[in-house]
Amino acid sequence: MFSGSAVVDRENRSGLKDGPEDVILLFYTCAGDTSVRSKGKPFTQCLAYSTDGGMTFRKYEKNPIVRHIRADNRDPKVVWCEEMGKYLMALYLDGHEYQLLTSEDFLTWKPLQRLKLDRDAECPDIYPITVDGNPAKRRWILSGASHHYLVGTIEKGLFTPVQRPLALSSGKCSYAAQTFSTGDESERIQIAWDRETKYGSAPLSGQMGFPCALSLVEDGDGFFLCAKPIDALDSLCADERIFHQAEILPEKPLVIPLKEDACDIELTYDPDKVEKDFTLTVFGQSVTFENALNTVRIGKETLPIRKFQQTPHIRMLIDKGSVEIFTCGGRAMMTVGWMLNFNQPRAVFSAERGSAVLSRISIRRLRP
Repeated sequence: MFSGSAVVDRENRSGLKDGPEDVILLFYTCAGDTSVRSKGKPFTQCLAYSTDGGMTFRKYEKNPIVRHIRADNRDPKVVWCEEMGKYLMALYLDGHEYQLLTSEDFLTWKPLQRLKLDRDAECPDIYPITVDGNPAKRRWILSGASHHYLVGTIEKGLFTPVQRPLALSSGKCSYAAQTFSTGDESERIQIAWDRETKYGSAPLSGQMGFPCALSLVEDGDGFFLCAKPIDALDSLCADERIFHQAEILPEKPLVIPLKEDACDIELTYDPDKVEKDFTLTVFGQSVTFENALNTVRIGKETLPIRKFQQTPHIRMLIDKGSVEIFTCGGRAMMTVGWMLNFNQPRAVFSAERGSAVLSRISIRRLRP
């Protein structure tokens, strides 16, 4: 079993050995009692390092760097904490509990505190991010594998939550997301594991999700993470078609031919101009927009469409084995695994009862 994080030690502060300025440090879990060789051994946290840009790695000779704490403790995430002037490790313990540890040299780790993240487990992520891009308002995020997150500050040497945990993603497909720094604390790049994607009878399943840019916004209700597909995806888009004030009637669906590729679809509409539910069927798979319930539904999975009086704006990245949906200004997202049927190369907007007027539809092909 491998899980962990990598850090580039640009000043070679690790003291591991003489070498080039850039040393890549790889923190991982040594999973005990999972094989004949590890029988009877506990889960511990270890370190490997590379001095050749990641071409090869060598295990630290004095592993483990964090001995067993509790249960199958695992999934170390390591970042630099400017407020403490130390490195900070987030580690999953058991149940809904996580452990924070600190170090000045990557090798000696001291317990700091334990935190609970209700309804979540495994795969912690921890990072700083600024509020609304304001460098003077810096917060920290601690999240778990199921996308629940705590917003807090680092004060007096401790992580202090400032509100109750929230959830960024709905559904069970998207899991174990990790973020990466761009050098700009106003955003983080997140990539998740889509664990419930299957490809017919193929002997494989699962995929990495589309990269998303995360930002932190504040309103009267508190702080919220917002996700949107990274701007670089625009370079893959082609053949955009835009429809304005498209009216959908039971006897007159809107049918749009598609090429056999993934696609990026955006919808904007006035709820007062949607009398009943309407459905988008793309390559044979259906997404239902329940206007009265304020939900997007795919099978049993649902996602809120808007927050308060926002104008509904929905973005969908539709891939061969999944759909990723972003709503509520990015405050809510959902990934659902499905299998497109390219024998039905069309997008069909339909309504069983009443009419629906969509103020804007954008469909772009995502080139492979």
